[in-house]
Amino acid sequence: RPKFAADWKGTYEEKAAEWSELFLDLVMVSGCANVSEILKEDLTWNGLMKFLAIFSLLLSGWQLYLFYTCRYSDNSFVGDFVTFAYFYGMSFMVMNAEPGVKFTTGAIMQRIAMILFYMIVFRT
Repeated sequence: RPKFAADWKGTYEEKAAEWSELFLDLVMVSGCANVSEILKEDLTWNGLMKFLAIFSLLLSGWQLYLFYTCRYSDNSFVGDFVTFAYFYGMSFMVMNAEPGVKFTTGAIMQRIAMILFYMIVFRT
């Protein structure tokens, strides 16, 4: 079961960057490069709105994962499996950085993985 990385008294376990966080940062950089192509190809209000929609989904998914990993420490097999599912969804979004079924599938996979992370934390 995941444990808190810090308590209310201000004591916390110092953490180094894990491989998963570094990998996710690289995937996010790739995602920013792919999404910027949308704006480069269509420099209109429509292209800007499309860019903002896709970029906000990528950014919010990245932030949700970072908030979870900063708050909880999890070294379980189930946590690793859900992390893999999250990365799969994020990678699917990055590879298909155009509005459509494939991007939406990746976004749904990513959000389901986040729900599973918190279900692991709050299970009884």
